[in-house]
Amino acid sequence: MHTIGPNRSGDAWRLLAGRRSTWHRLGLFVMLVVLQPATVLAGEGDFFRPLVSAAYYHDSNIFRFAGDYEVPSAIGGEVTGNRIRSVNYHLLGAGFVLNWQPGRQQIQARAQANTAKFSRYVAILDYDGYDLNARWDWQLGNRWRGQLGTERTKTLGSYDNIGVSKNTRTESRYNFRAVHDLHTDWQAEAGYNRYSSEYSSLSSRDVDIDAFSLGVHRLGGTMQRMGLELRYSDVQRPNKTGALSDATEWGLFAVATWQPSGKTRLRGRLGYINREYTSAGARDFSGLEARLDADWAPTGKSLVNVAAYRELNESDLGAANNYAEVTGLDLTGQWQVLPRTRIGPFLRLEYRSYDGTSVDDDDLSYGLRANYQPWPGADIALSVQRATRDSSLPDRDFRANVISLTAAMAF
Repeated sequence: MHTIGPNRSGDAWRLLAGRRSTWHRLGLFVMLVVLQPATVLAGEGDFFRPLVSAAYYHDSNIFRFAGDYEVPSAIGGEVTGNRIRSVNYHLLGAGFVLNWQPGRQQIQARAQANTAKFSRYVAILDYDGYDLNARWDWQLGNRWRGQLGTERTKTLGSYDNIGVSKNTRTESRYNFRAVHDLHTDWQAEAGYNRYSSEYSSLSSRDVDIDAFSLGVHRLGGTMQRMGLELRYSDVQRPNKTGALSDATEWGLFAVATWQPSGKTRLRGRLGYINREYTSAGARDFSGLEARLDADWAPTGKSLVNVAAYRELNESDLGAANNYAEVTGLDLTGQWQVLPRTRIGPFLRLEYRSYDGTSVDDDDLSYGLRANYQPWPGADIALSVQRATRDSSLPDRDFRANVISLTAAMAF
């Protein structure tokens, strides 16, 4: 087995931290991931593993401009020439992963700090972020089990609808789930989720959501799980302006998981929601929602995932409408071409119709993704993606090509 001696490894890491180009740093990192001997990895009995990662991205239209006519003369103090310019950027990160299983409990955690550097518009785009999460899968006796978890991330937000501005977003999630086995064929479930998002310079988009759920399910047979779920959400906007308002939402859903064969699994949800705003009653909405997910494994080395859905979402187009009806299709595939290599396409189609207006959007994204895992805990991924939007409002159109190369390694 080829190994890297202490001196050579130390020299390579010093080069990685030095003032080299993005390509040099990324190339060195990928080389170290591939060549590092498997003996440095933690064994199955170990539960704490340091983590390092690196990623390179190319985005041909990061601000999602419809055309050159939308580009201002300067962005973040840098001259644009009133032309859409592609942006390259890289992320470097370090942290740890934890997997601990004391008895019937399991505790998992991940913490990583990262820094993102962009080739253009650095005053707006450069940021330091992080990804923190922890989950406790608990079990009490033979009839009670569930999860308790938390997550907090800081990253760059989407530019699909906001124009040019500094747009880092901090998201926090807290969740609790408890399942009680009432009988061999019946179970009851209760859950609570707290979601918060904060934007660095768009505080009017900040939101806090407290969501509660109750469900009763019947188990067994090819229809593995079938039941009813009641959901309630309290939506709070701490910096609401204009048509934005706090809201409450109720939903009642029928859910089912069905496995007609060993190669196919289906999950479905059908329900009705009702949302009411505390200070913008004209924007209240209600209606049906539905979703169907299918997993199909035609062979032992291939997997196809399909999702079709219809959802009602709050709109961000202003006071003229109250919600967006979203109809979509997701399709992904994986094929294990070699023992450690997977490759597959992905496709997303979404049609958005904005109630109260004549505005509708057709969103399309598709591409190809390849993953290589030299050993457990190491992953290298290459993705090529095309994203487009065709809207009844020409200023909402965009075209973008995105290429990414990422590498992560847990020791």
